[in-house]
Amino acid sequence: MNNSEIVACAGCDEDLDTSNYHLHTTLRFGAGGGRGVRYKSFLLHDAECFNTWKRDLDV
Repeated sequence: MNNSEIVACAGCDEDLDTSNYHLHTTLRFGAGGGRGVRYKSFLLHDAECFNTWKRDLDV
């Protein structure tokens, strides 16, 4: 069974079919304000999109 889904790439914002090869990364948010640690997942097409996403995140 194919569980593909179309989502936006976190690096280039273009469509990404999850049934094809892609990169997955998780961002960890620190605890604060009485809340525990939170995680958010991002899907990316390739290393180039990852580098763009990371560069934008660092700004």
